[in-house]
Amino acid sequence: MLDNAKDFEERKILRAALRDLLKKKRDKREQDRGSRQQDLRQQGLSKGGTTGGGCWHRQSIHEPAASNKQDVRPGLSVSRR
Repeated sequence: MLDNAKDFEERKILRAALRDLLKKKRDKREQDRGSRQQDLRQQGLSKGGTTGGGCWHRQSIHEPAASNKQDVRPGLSVSRR
């Protein structure tokens, strides 16, 4: 359509219409994304979960489970098979 336009004014009008169309599509996508995020937050809150991408704590394989850190002897390593 833009390629077939001959004079400057017609091309100018077509470019403006394309910009408006792209802006509307972008705004719609952002609105949909925002509503999806809000829905996910509400679902997380209703389940009692966290919304901040919770942090999982794993014990390191190099740190043995000991209630007292003085019980851990340095130099011991965990062997992997």
